[in-house]
Amino acid sequence: MYDIGDDPWMERRAYDTPLFHWEEVSDDKLAFKAFTVTGELFDAFDLVKESSVRKKLVDHIPRTTERILVIK
Repeated sequence: MYDIGDDPWMERRAYDTPLFHWEEVSDDKLAFKAFTVTGELFDAFDLVKESSVRKKLVDHIPRTTERILVIK
């Protein structure tokens, strides 16, 4: 396990928690999911390329609402 920071931007932290991840890449999208060893979704996002200069991060962290960020 690696040491983990406590930065203000970190919404999810996993201390001593083994995780495995899954990625899928298509033409304009990278999808990422991280799961615990019991199969519970821990973290997830899509990174979507909308143009050569505009990207969108669709946050799928397990919570009651979904968050979308536009990255310029």
